[in-house]
Amino acid sequence: MKKLNIQSIKQSLMLLMVVCVSYNTIAQNTYTDFLKTANFLKEKSMYGYFNQGTNEEPKYRHYESSRKLEISNIERVDGNVVSFKMDFAYIITDVLKPNASDFPTYWTAGSSVVVFYKEYLIILSADPAISDDFAIQQWFMLGKMGVKEKITADMNYSSNKIKPPFTKEELIAHLKPFVDASRANKKNKEANAKAAAEAHLAKYSIKGKDVVKIEIETKYNSASFGVGSTFEYGIIATLKDGTVIKTKNLGGEGYMEDYNIDLAGSYENGKVSSKPFKYLGDYVLISVSSKHHATVKKVEKKLVFTYDQTVALNFNGQWSTSNGDNGKSIRIDVKVVKHSETSAELLEYKIYDDMGKLIHVVKLKRDALLKVSCNGGYADKQYNAERKAGNGGNGGNITLNVDSSVGDNYQFDYSNIGGNGGVNTKNS
Repeated sequence: MKKLNIQSIKQSLMLLMVVCVSYNTIAQNTYTDFLKTANFLKEKSMYGYFNQGTNEEPKYRHYESSRKLEISNIERVDGNVVSFKMDFAYIITDVLKPNASDFPTYWTAGSSVVVFYKEYLIILSADPAISDDFAIQQWFMLGKMGVKEKITADMNYSSNKIKPPFTKEELIAHLKPFVDASRANKKNKEANAKAAAEAHLAKYSIKGKDVVKIEIETKYNSASFGVGSTFEYGIIATLKDGTVIKTKNLGGEGYMEDYNIDLAGSYENGKVSSKPFKYLGDYVLISVSSKHHATVKKVEKKLVFTYDQTVALNFNGQWSTSNGDNGKSIRIDVKVVKHSETSAELLEYKIYDDMGKLIHVVKLKRDALLKVSCNGGYADKQYNAERKAGNGGNGGNITLNVDSSVGDNYQFDYSNIGGNGGVNTKNS
């Protein structure tokens, strides 16, 4: 057997510690250097140039009075600028801070991208850490221009000769240490996140583990469960050694992706549906099996509807600043049916639109209420004095056809009133 060289291991660990310390020192220096780039700022106006052209052919113009850059609220820590307020032509009027607390590449307030180079404050079109494909939109300097400089600047603008006092290549080279540190940090975070995700998967996935049992746990109101009710479910796996792994929606760390899951019955996005194309039974059936264990028994859980809650359906017209929409006209056919699971007597309400298309199916116990609204939409205030306020929409027609087997023992309420008309309001 090969012997371990303890001294070599110690030396390797010491070297690793030195590398880590050096990296952190470099990172801190990079951040400090970034802050120092703004140290020339003073709470006063700056003058500058504004890009009025396109990225292909930029045309810069000198501004001093109409588009002054006001700097204020400068905050310093250990002599370095850590934040400042920048007010420029109503474009940026907020406090700018480093875009990251560890490896920043620019100063920002919202979507603004501001960098400093020598004695210049520069506004870029995009994040330089993502790509070099950015434009120099504006640049500014401290102080004021003399008359001679203003005349020269205006003449240069007329002949399209105003250029930044630095090249884009110089700016890219200046930003490179910050960009490199930012990209390396992002790459490191992604690698750490990937490693953590892989370790989490290895620990909490049931793949490769000795699973002896799978269970389904549900959350729903079993006493009042029907159209419009919500339900949740999760999965519990028990290992041979007694370890229990619950899926995340049950407060555990397990993965739903480890299972084959089939849902049947009348449901839609975790909610009991009343739409006929999903109406496949008086229940929701959840079936689960492991993707990784062919010998582990498949499990099922059936959530049976009680149909004893109030159901309210809305077919109202939309409101408008002109004329409100009419409420939808519908036909409702009611008959007695049997519950597919309990054989209990139910009333089935089939609802059709004015073209005869089936749009809803609702099953309820006799003493459960169905409420239907087909009101007209209202006309809102009319702010245009040249136009009259609109009319409210008409209420929709409701036709109720009750089968003789139903009799008078059912609970039904409706509303189909017209919408209110609008009110003229003079322009302010």
